[in-house]
Amino acid sequence: MQKVIKLNADEIFRHSVPYDDAIGYETIRDDQPVSISQHRRAELVKDAIIEFVMHGKLDATDLKIINARSHSPVPTVREMSKIVGVPATTIHKKVNRIKSLFANV
Repeated sequence: MQKVIKLNADEIFRHSVPYDDAIGYETIRDDQPVSISQHRRAELVKDAIIEFVMHGKLDATDLKIINARSHSPVPTVREMSKIVGVPATTIHKKVNRIKSLFANV
């Protein structure tokens, strides 16, 4: 008896993205493939951070928040409050302000 695998019923298959030769994948760290567009996006964000710091739009606390979010994509406000050392209400306000700064990047 042959086992039949129905890919459309497979949870992982339904959420996967097909490989595309036109994207030009490369590895950045930990041998995880990312598309060049993701790599370019990271460069744009890095450049924007530098520009925002130079123009006084980001302070040291903002940079600590950005760093905390780079280690965990969605840390809780409480987690970031412990890491950064400021109240959760401050974290919440600063995260919203940071998001609005990067909305056009």
